[in-house]
Amino acid sequence: ALNIRLRTLGPVHPYVAHSYNVTGMVYDAEGNHAKALEYLEKGLNIEIKTLGEGHPDVAKSYGNMGNIYCEDKNYTKSLDYHQKCVDILIKATGRETVDLATAYNNIGRVHEDQNNNEDAIEFYNKCLKINNKRLGPQHPDIAVSYSNLGLIHTRMGRHEEAVEYEKKSYDIMVKKFGANHPDTQEAKRSLNIATREMKRWLKKGVGGLSAATVAGNPGSPGGTDNRSVQSSPEIGTGRDRTLTI
Repeated sequence: ALNIRLRTLGPVHPYVAHSYNVTGMVYDAEGNHAKALEYLEKGLNIEIKTLGEGHPDVAKSYGNMGNIYCEDKNYTKSLDYHQKCVDILIKATGRETVDLATAYNNIGRVHEDQNNNEDAIEFYNKCLKINNKRLGPQHPDIAVSYSNLGLIHTRMGRHEEAVEYEKKSYDIMVKKFGANHPDTQEAKRSLNIATREMKRWLKKGVGGLSAATVAGNPGSPGGTDNRSVQSSPEIGTGRDRTLTI
């Protein structure tokens, strides 16, 4: 598709930029981050020339590149690109859009990966607040935010809050997709991890929450230490705790 569009539309066209972006995301999915950034950079430059620096598609490209820099642990550059995405979206589309919520989520992920837990919580909550208004409280992306918050609170030793958030995430997924859906099963594993840590905490005698509070959670404690659920992938993924713009 890229070669066809280059021949028919020329090298500087929004559709050509789109093809570069799609190709870049394919390389990202394959783990070839250098090649992914190369193609996304080409797409970004064309978008800036044809659409202008302040266009939402430019913001999307900055966000995609920010996610890849995060995967490469280049956190300074990742935050810089994500902030460019946020600044453009606020000017172009306002302060309460789903795209902006997505950008906040992805900034939260960068902070979380650096163990800047309070900053991560701040941005995950910004995402959650907007999406509650725009998508409603039962949307799967709300479940992603709850699970993001749940894992951070587990890592910080805030086990009561962690179980509460993971239970909310699970309840949304089971209501939306049913108990046997892969995303629901992933949410269940995440809840089991939080519950297991809660029970360990209670055994140490430091918790104020009774064991009966967590006894009703589905399944038995166990699983591996990873979590959150997958949102519909267009660019980026939900399972690795990024969301799509």
